[in-house]
Amino acid sequence: VLTESLVHAMVDRARGFAAASWEDEKVTALGRLAAGLSHELNNPAAAAASGARRLTGVLADVAEAARAVGAAALTPDQLALVRDLVERCRHPSRSAPMGAMDRADREEHMSEWLREHGLEVEHAPTLVDGGVSAEALQPLASQMVGAHLAAAVRWIAAAAAGAVVATDVERATRRIHDLVTAVRAYTYVDRAPVRETTDVGPGLASTVQVMRAESNRKNATLRLEVEPGLPLVSAVGPDLNQVWANLLHNALDAVRVGGEVRVTAQEEQGMVVVRVIDDGDGIPREVQPRVFDPFFTTKPEGEGTGLGLDLVRRIVRSHSGEVEFESRPGRTEFRVRLPVAPT
Repeated sequence: VLTESLVHAMVDRARGFAAASWEDEKVTALGRLAAGLSHELNNPAAAAASGARRLTGVLADVAEAARAVGAAALTPDQLALVRDLVERCRHPSRSAPMGAMDRADREEHMSEWLREHGLEVEHAPTLVDGGVSAEALQPLASQMVGAHLAAAVRWIAAAAAGAVVATDVERATRRIHDLVTAVRAYTYVDRAPVRETTDVGPGLASTVQVMRAESNRKNATLRLEVEPGLPLVSAVGPDLNQVWANLLHNALDAVRVGGEVRVTAQEEQGMVVVRVIDDGDGIPREVQPRVFDPFFTTKPEGEGTGLGLDLVRRIVRSHSGEVEFESRPGRTEFRVRLPVAPT
């Protein structure tokens, strides 16, 4: 017969082991997140560095083209036409997005126009990127020819190239900024992990943002739909984000290449209900009763700890909520219900 002290010791050891296992799961999830973010940050960082290198050459071209225009001694009216087109090129992002076919047609049309006027065809792609059409250049051709027209078009193309490079750098750095902002929001890096009234929407948004790397690897669609005016819940923000991250990781792991994961949040009868829905193969019926069991996993050995959903359930229950799921081939839905915080 076990003594009472021995029973207490065994219980304490089991609790300690469970706590250590949950911390291991958190560290595993953090490492997975860091690896994904490293890959996701590398692309815009490389694009920004490449753009910065290109910008040096482009600025030199702009200066040289401007000197050529000055040497051409254009009339005030001619110079006004050129400056108007240069100004238009400074805002390439304002032009409507182009499909591959549309872009090819515009480049071909621009190349034909340049060739007809004895100008360098290599300017065509840059002018199209800058939002300049052959029709927009036609007034120039009606007022100047030869070296004057060539100098004017060269200046416009150089300005377009500079604007395009600057826009590429701005987009890349904005992507980095957005990712860093999302990570800060996801981890609550500048806030204490305490229970407080919490808006679920921003936490879901930041989690979806940092999970984009996983969805991109499978070319999967990841959509978020949050009901406007969603009521607050009483929660520890980082813990809830851990729930969303675990559910999203499982969903993205379940879908096939090109699949879809949809996250929704809405109020239902005094509860905030978050759904994570994927179109994967589903959870086999025979193992569904065990999905929340500690250390149970359907993943190959070495690819899962079997503690993700156990951690999800424990966090949700600590917030007086509940988590449940339904699964069939082509649709698996996990639902987290959290009580609305008292006003």
